[in-house]
Amino acid sequence: LYLLTFLIVGAHFTTYSYVEPFVAKFNPAGDHFVTYVLLAFGASGIAASVLFSKLYRPFPNAFLICSILFILASVLTLKAFVANDAALLLAAFVWGVGIFGFGLCLQIRVLALAPDATDVAISIYSAIYNVGIGGGALLGHQIATRFGLEHIGEAGAILGALGLASYLYVSVKFAQKNSA
Repeated sequence: LYLLTFLIVGAHFTTYSYVEPFVAKFNPAGDHFVTYVLLAFGASGIAASVLFSKLYRPFPNAFLICSILFILASVLTLKAFVANDAALLLAAFVWGVGIFGFGLCLQIRVLALAPDATDVAISIYSAIYNVGIGGGALLGHQIATRFGLEHIGEAGAILGALGLASYLYVSVKFAQKNSA
């Protein structure tokens, strides 16, 4: 779970840290549209909380995987959607649902795996989350300066795909081990 946190949070912040200059540069409205994108992203936290309260308990793995896929799809399509205001707002909203849903899922799982040491487990989770933030921002900066700002979404998607692949691998291995 800690590796997954690092990879997905890193993927998110590879792109999110540079979304403001990205939108300002590539959206026809420029700086004027950035606020709407960030508002759509922020408002999605409410939707993520409602969806989490309804869907996580009956479908925990599906909810987590969908959250990751929402992030991946959104950051990967960012370049294609940047010139279309409605598509960009939708992508920002879906992206927000994904990252907020992901955070809720992982916090619950970390607490469930360490019922006798929740304070330590959450402290480690928070530290790794912060390393993901810094690592993602650093990677985003490197991508933007070396390859161009237009590639931050693709870089975030690659890192997120590594996170999803690692989660699926561990899930399959754990399921096989428990069935033996």
